Amino acid sequence: MRIFYRDWVTNFMERLGMAEGVPIESGMVTRAIARAQKKVEDRNFEVRKNLLEYDEVMDQQRHQIYGARQKVLEAKGTKDMVLEMLQRAVARSAQTTFFQDAEGFRGWFLRTFGFEIDAEMGADAVAKDGKLEPVQEAVLAQYEKREAELTPEIQRQLERYILLNGIDGRWKDHLHAIDALKAGIGLRGYGQVDPKTEYKREGFQLFEQLLQAIEDEVTSLILRIKISRPEERSESAAASPAAAVPQPKGIEPSAAAAARMRAAASRPRPTQYIPASRAFDLAKRQERIAAAQQKPAEPPPSAPATPAAPATDGNAVPPAQPPAPRPTSAPAQREHVPAVGRNDPCPCGSGQKYKKCHGKGG
Repeated sequence: MRIFYRDWVTNFMERLGMAEGVPIESGMVTRAIARAQKKVEDRNFEVRKNLLEYDEVMDQQRHQIYGARQKVLEAKGTKDMVLEMLQRAVARSAQTTFFQDAEGFRGWFLRTFGFEIDAEMGADAVAKDGKLEPVQEAVLAQYEKREAELTPEIQRQLERYILLNGIDGRWKDHLHAIDALKAGIGLRGYGQVDPKTEYKREGFQLFEQLLQAIEDEVTSLILRIKISRPEERSESAAASPAAAVPQPKGIEPSAAAAARMRAAASRPRPTQYIPASRAFDLAKRQERIAAAQQKPAEPPPSAPATPAAPATDGNAVPPAQPPAPRPTSAPAQREHVPAVGRNDPCPCGSGQKYKKCHGKGG
């Protein structure tokens, strides 16, 4: 009643002269409360229904992705999935991305699958009535050849790894994109467009892009990734120090990565680490300490000579001499050096902490 009948109830109570806290006993008020409760429930139902319609889009996509992922985990039909992806990737590239562009299609084919096709085959594939069968058969033949080299067991493991990695990575990116779309889709109503319809349409487009991204990643790796056998890894470990660095299982590093690892293995490692913010101050302190150690020690100042007493007779008392001034030590002029923490390396270069070396007395 406060939400839907606030003014009416307030005016009615004032006319009746009812004070706050007095129970209301009236059939008209009871019916008004029932109507207000019904409106509240209807509004909440519409809110829940609206949320479910938005979530229905993600629910369908989630079922499809999780179903495919479960099949990969159970190793059911991974070969068929990869072969279908290869055929769809070839057809999409020839008839959409590189339509009537034979050179561009051949370059994409070489980058994706790692081997070339002749010019005539590429031109036939990207023509208006393209002949995709020769190109697809070439890809399938290369796939069978690679499976014979690696053995079917290793090929299945490789397919599972690539499929799971592609699905998980792309699905997380898709979830971020859907959240961003849902956050701003309500503004479409200002343009006289139904936000739910636009959300369903653009969500479907994002899901198609997700499936295409997964296919592109799988097809670009399945025929080009290199597998190193145990005997090859042992030989490379004996020949190269970079092989002593742990590598991802089953994958060979590239030539540039191997060169970087060899350079890192041969680079001498520092024995002492000094913070960069204090390295300059510590260097200056070391220079001052070295200069103080090389400087010769100055002799202590001698006492001033006392003048000789004049000659007198035996009864004369020699004049009293003023007492020699007590040598006072001049206050040591402490050199301004930057502070060194007790647990920091000692600036002298001994390798010990400052509190155990030159900082014992501090």
